[in-house]
Amino acid sequence: MFKNQKFIHRLIYALLLLYQTVFICVYNNRNNQISNVATTVSEKPVMNFGFVKLELFDLLVLVSLIFVIIYFKELKKQPRGNKSIIYVIMIYIFYQIIFIFPLSNIYNIDTINNLSKIIIYRFYFILVPIFVAFFFPTLKNDSTVIKWVCFSTIFLIIAGIINYRIQNIWVTNTGESRLLWGGAAIIFGFVFFVNYFVEKRKLINYLYILVAIIGFIFTNHRSAYVYFFIVFAIGVWFEYKGIQKLKPLLFALLFSGSFVVILAQNEFLWNSFTKRLSQTNTSDDNAQDRFTRWGLAFDYFLEHPVNGSLLSLQYYTQGTLQKSEFENYPPHNFIFEILSTQGIIGFAMIMFIIIKTLAIGFKNRSDKISYQMFLVLLFYCLDASFNAVFYSKWTTLILVLAISLILYRNKILHSHENSLVH
Repeated sequence: MFKNQKFIHRLIYALLLLYQTVFICVYNNRNNQISNVATTVSEKPVMNFGFVKLELFDLLVLVSLIFVIIYFKELKKQPRGNKSIIYVIMIYIFYQIIFIFPLSNIYNIDTINNLSKIIIYRFYFILVPIFVAFFFPTLKNDSTVIKWVCFSTIFLIIAGIINYRIQNIWVTNTGESRLLWGGAAIIFGFVFFVNYFVEKRKLINYLYILVAIIGFIFTNHRSAYVYFFIVFAIGVWFEYKGIQKLKPLLFALLFSGSFVVILAQNEFLWNSFTKRLSQTNTSDDNAQDRFTRWGLAFDYFLEHPVNGSLLSLQYYTQGTLQKSEFENYPPHNFIFEILSTQGIIGFAMIMFIIIKTLAIGFKNRSDKISYQMFLVLLFYCLDASFNAVFYSKWTTLILVLAISLILYRNKILHSHENSLVH
């Protein structure tokens, strides 16, 4: 290894976190329907390398891929469960390069100009071995990276407050009013779980729990609320063995009551929130839109079941290569998205990574960080089953961080068990 390894890996993580936070705060292509003033940021910052344009996130991912290839032998120092996941990640990435990338030419995709969104779009998982084998070992405390994410949400809350004060309120095409992008709910879910499921809560934990509550309100995201409470209930059940203790149940009720009380203080958000809840059924426009997109994506999968052969976010109607009216709009379900764009092969590898990691996290649930990340990963996948966030650059850091911490803690626990045996 080289001398500046610690600095470089911390810099990469800090830049990824900064990228995620800044763009959730400031980047929205939308019309401000409250003040009738258009507020858009039409271009993301990119770096030009000849004919190829790369965003900061893409460049960091490419650097990580090169680093892993050079120091691949370091990845062998992992327990069997970790090693199988990391190897599948590497196979998955090279499968994209060797097979899927050439097949994209069949559909006349401009492979040069779309390189960053087509290929690097699938490389985010390379951050897992980077974190597990190279970054986390440089930290004195495994919770350091968790604290960085929690701190970043302070800026998200400030952005939400500023948006409200200047009436920069995002009204979506289905009627909900949001002060922050809906996908930010994943980050607030992360913050809540890591601060709720700890050995002993300190004042800072309660502060971040409050931040998470306010953040959830700012996103005004129905499906995120539903999946959060499902995962929270699962977490409380297994953490306290069937809720045998009264204290966690009372705290859960306090959390729910705080959510309602804080939300009710603002008439505008309260009206928007209650309106969305009253429309929660399978016949509303939002649900019907999801079902339509899922159908289009599944039709494409049936046409190309093996590999999908499609790397852009375009979906086609059955029996034709005519682009549908939903061009460049994902189906808001990561299962259908992966099936339609990567086929059964890519889907099998992705599901292996997720299911195997969840199994390891649940097995090690007596370890607090493992249990927290198990709940975060579960929440991420459930939320991505109804929203377009699975591969989002604004939330992917949470996905790979949850997977990485589960694997790293598994390595630590495995090493501890071996030391006890010997």
